[in-house]
Amino acid sequence: MRRSETLPINELLKLCIKQNSKLEDGIDNVRIKAIWKNVAGEHIFKATKEIYVSDKSLVIAVSSSIIRGEILLIRSELVKRINYEIGRNFVSEIILR
Repeated sequence: MRRSETLPINELLKLCIKQNSKLEDGIDNVRIKAIWKNVAGEHIFKATKEIYVSDKSLVIAVSSSIIRGEILLIRSELVKRINYEIGRNFVSEIILR
C-alpha cells in the first residue's frame, strides 16, 4: 500500500525542527557560530574569542578594544544580518565582554 502524502526526508526533518522550538534554538546556536565570519567580517571574526546566545542576546568576547568599539557602532546592523541569515528573529541584542 502506498501513502498518498509522502514527504522527502529533508522536508520531514524541517517540519520536526519547526515543531520543537528548543531543538530549533539549539541548531540556531550552532549556526550563529558558523555564520559569524560572513556576517561580521574577517577582522572581527579573528578578534572574537567567544560567542554564544543567552536569552535572545548574542554574547561576544573580543580581544581588541578597537574591534569592541567597531562592534558597538554596527551592532544593530549585525543583529539584522544574523536574523536574516538564520531566517527568523533569533537575536535581539549584542552584549560585548
